[in-house]
Amino acid sequence: MMLTTQEINEQHRYIAESDVMLMQLETNIEALTEFIRLGKQENKMIMLNPAPYTKQVTHLLSDIDIITPNETEASFLSGVTITDINDAKKAGILFCNPGEKSHHYPWRPWLSAL
Repeated sequence: MMLTTQEINEQHRYIAESDVMLMQLETNIEALTEFIRLGKQENKMIMLNPAPYTKQVTHLLSDIDIITPNETEASFLSGVTITDINDAKKAGILFCNPGEKSHHYPWRPWLSAL
């Protein structure tokens, strides 16, 4: 069963009352996009667990405050095969500097400590 944008909109008052919004990618992108839109409208912190990974997630990243990828998702998002802590650091550096100046990821400064 997939969430719909209508179901997300029906929960707007609960979103407005929340402090943090946490989501993962086990629902449709349209519903997640609406969830993020409502969260931004209400100035909420938005966390994303980008699992299971899909390329469709990349258009959402500029609106995410905190991202929590595991090795698999970090590999897909960065292009780095992660087998150890050094690979994870390389992936983090790529998150910090994705190569496109038009992209701003709010969580990027947190990774710069790597």
